[in-house]
Amino acid sequence: MRLYLIFFVLIANTALYSQSFILNQFFQPSLTMNGEFTIDNTKNADSWTLGRINANLIIPVKSKLDVKLNLMDIFNIKSLSDVKDFAKVKAYQIFWTFRPQVSAVRYRPLFPKQSPFADSINLAYGVQTGVTGLHLLSKLRILFYSVNVGVQEEIRTIPKLRPYGNALFGVVNFDRILFYWYYGIAVGASEGQRWPVMAVPFIGVDLHLAKKFWWNITLPVQTRFEWKPSRFVKLDAVAGLGSYSWGFGSPDNIGDYSRHYLSGYQFRTGLAINLKTKRGTKFYLEGGYMPFRGFRFDAGRTNRPFDNPIDLKPAPYFAFSIYYGFKKSLMGSNVENFLNF
Repeated sequence: MRLYLIFFVLIANTALYSQSFILNQFFQPSLTMNGEFTIDNTKNADSWTLGRINANLIIPVKSKLDVKLNLMDIFNIKSLSDVKDFAKVKAYQIFWTFRPQVSAVRYRPLFPKQSPFADSINLAYGVQTGVTGLHLLSKLRILFYSVNVGVQEEIRTIPKLRPYGNALFGVVNFDRILFYWYYGIAVGASEGQRWPVMAVPFIGVDLHLAKKFWWNITLPVQTRFEWKPSRFVKLDAVAGLGSYSWGFGSPDNIGDYSRHYLSGYQFRTGLAINLKTKRGTKFYLEGGYMPFRGFRFDAGRTNRPFDNPIDLKPAPYFAFSIYYGFKKSLMGSNVENFLNF
């Protein structure tokens, strides 16, 4: 029985938040509500306020778990690497994801600028869908991938909408029960980027520093210190880089709307609290400061009809997330007690 527990701890103990991956939440049907808001009341520079809300639905569509035991090798187990000789495991799970979302922005330039956003609240609506998979490989590794397509547009841009796509491929390597590292590549394709298709490699590690302390590093996007005083409470200190983009419309001189492109980035530093109920519902609240952030219209393209902001000052932000798992899945029923939430 102890060997089964070790195996499922290895599968489940993969938890990266924010711009990376929450693999432990993929083991069961779930619904997550996420929100993020920037508070900008700058008086002596351009002001840029951003709010985003989305709902992420995850449904397992196919899974398999096949374990064959070689009982004659049980007495030869001296280290974790010997487990592979005792148990031959074939396991995978594939999920469908669906994410409706809405974003709101308000741009208040210090000086008059040519901009359809100036001194008004603009909304962009979108939806994203795709598949995510986890496959157990040899030598205690897990292949994970996520492929999605979506759209996000202003109402005025919907007749001229352009879809975008993103994908993530990587491998998790387990060297010890309390240590793992991972690597992969993230790919994004969208109109308005500096290059139509952009690929960014990443590498990361999750370290168990002490009994209740973890340190997660994912280069180039984030780092996170985690302290878990109990099963139901976890506190984080986080720093990470995020981005956003969508199309927007503006009236032209013939009474029609032209489609343009908006993109931005933000570097967040903050503190977070995670709360979990006995039934597994999770509440996440993060707040902090953005020392570096920016946006531009028609970034990286030849058509730039609007003036971009000269400077954006640092601003506070807060974010929240509510996670609810509907029921246990094949793997989730075995790993629930070992999730590093």
